[in-house]
Parts: sequence; structure tokens; C-alpha cells
Amino acid sequence: MWARLRVLCSSGLDLMCIAPDAFALVRELIPYDAATLYLTGPDGETYTTWQSSVLDCVRNVCASEEFNRKEDRYKISDLVMAAPKVGHMLQPPRSYFASLAYQEIVRPAGQHHVLDVRLELDGRRVGLLMLLRAPGAGFDGDDVDEILRVARYFEHAHRSAGCATLAEACLTEEAMVVANRGGEIMYMSGEAQVMLHELAQQAHAPATPGRVPELCQRVIERLASSQQLDQLPVARMWAPGGIIEARAQWLGGPGGSAGPEDLAERTPVGIFLKRVEPVPLRVWRSLQTAALSPQQTEVAFWMGVGVRRDEVREKVGVSEAGLRDCLKVIYDRFDCSSEAALAATLRGLAA
Repeated sequence: MWARLRVLCSSGLDLMCIAPDAFALVRELIPYDAATLYLTGPDGETYTTWQSSVLDCVRNVCASEEFNRKEDRYKISDLVMAAPKVGHMLQPPRSYFASLAYQEIVRPAGQHHVLDVRLELDGRRVGLLMLLRAPGAGFDGDDVDEILRVARYFEHAHRSAGCATLAEACLTEEAMVVANRGGEIMYMSGEAQVMLHELAQQAHAPATPGRVPELCQRVIERLASSQQLDQLPVARMWAPGGIIEARAQWLGGPGGSAGPEDLAERTPVGIFLKRVEPVPLRVWRSLQTAALSPQQTEVAFWMGVGVRRDEVREKVGVSEAGLRDCLKVIYDRFDCSSEAALAATLRGLAA
């Protein structure tokens, strides 16, 4: 399990992208009923979150401006900035049970045991990982040791994010929104509704009914200010399990600088949304049911994403003879006979 988590966290993908798969492994290492990942700025303020098995009512409270304006000693920003690094909430003081965080979030969720660990990079505090359990068996010292190890992998993933090649990402979902230049929604497909909600969640901001989230508004503004009508502005956001991409195009003729301002304001904008799965994530998922050793899994992963043989040897710490032995087993497991065929199989491209 640890080997699989290590490979995933070394993939070069954003931590938010790999969160669903990473937390599925964490659940097997440290059983939990709910989990939350907060990524924060240096002041401890959250800029994006991922949550597993968290009730909608709790999500809404966490994202509400009213709750975040209230004074409370146990907000996420306080936990990020407080010491110690791990287990801050294992034995909370009595004041915790009278806090807004407990009364409005933890108690309604029914998950009273909390194990938290801060994420750090070069002395900077960059996030918080929190596991929760329902009343019953709480977390113990072994769980503390395990979550510290998880944190080290997550910190490595956060540090190396952006190293993965995304040019060959696999399309998994498409949707469309029609809005005016001010961002008021005129039409959206059912798939778009789900994706817009997700964009708002990733921006850690409550969705405004009838309006597009900030990422979509950004591409609308780029479209309105662009002089290059043959190029569609695009914006991307890492999301759990992939990337959401938004492109904007005038519908019914160009707007912006190509016509009077009032005409541009009335011209509808088509926002084309795509969800894509990065190749490293698809390759990693393809390996999860394969009967391979940790070393063979790591070799297969790096070969699947297109890393050269000499780099694979260096990453895995194996000789050329050892690499050949690994590949022999891997080829047998996936019924292929070349590096190109293996990559195509793991990427889901084999005929």
C-alpha cells in the first residue's frame, strides 16, 4: 500500500488531482469515516479543499461567508498555524466542545474523533490533513505515526506538482454553459451544473446562484478583451481526479472590441467545459489491480508515462539487468511485448 502511495505522490500531479485515489489508500492504512484536505496560504487561509464522506450541510457551513467571519479558536487557519504538527485535536481542551467548529461542523457530522497533521514545505505551512471517526475507537499512537508518514508523501506531491506532462490528457467529460458577458447564466447542461459546482468548491467559495464561477468569468473577460478572434481563451483548474478546462467563444458573432459596447454586453458567450484525466493518473489506475511487486509497479508506471529507460533505472534504483527482469514480468501480466505496447495498454489506447 505504501509503495502505491509513494508512486502516486511522485507522479508530478497536483495534490488536489490525486486526492481521491490517495485518500482511498490512506483509508486502508488508517481507517476513517470522513476526511478533509485543506490547502492554505502562508497565513493559514484555505484556498481549496477536498472532502470525503462529508455531509452537504457541513460542506455548506464550511464554505459560508457568515461562518468564516465569526471569531473561533478552532478554525482551520488556527490549526494550520498552531503547534504541534500532528495530533492537535487528539485530546482537545474543554473549550473545544463549546466552539463554533465543534457545534456547527463536527457535532452535526457525528464524527467526534479527529486526527490532524499539518503539511509543510521548507518551513512554510501549506495545508492540513484531517481524518475523522464516529464515536467508538479513537485514534492512537500508531495512527499518529502513520499519518506523519502520509504527510511526508503528500508534502512531496505538493512540492513536485506541475512536473507531469499534460499534453496527452484523456477527455472524460464535456459540458456547455451559455452566459452573458457579466457571467449571468442563460443556459447550462446537466453535466455543466455538476462541473460548475465543483469549480466553486475547488475555489473554496460558495456558488452564486445564476452566475458562473470565477474560472469561467476569467475566460469571458479574456474573450472580451482579446483582439485575436481565431483563438479561444482557455483557463484550467486542478480538480479531484483530473483537470477542468474552460474555453469561451462568442455565440452569434464576435463581441467585445468588434462591436458597440452594448452589443457586446448582449452577445451570449458559450463556455465549453472539459474534464480530462492526466496520463500519469490513468496509468497509475491501470496498475492497481495488477499482480506486480512494488518495484515492478514502479517500473511499469514510469514506462507507461513515457520516461526513458535510463531515467527509469535511476528513479527506481535498478540495474539494466534488473529492469529487463521487471519488464519481462510486466509484459507477461499485460500480454504485450514492447515498451510502446505497454504504454498504449496502460493508457487505455490498445486495440
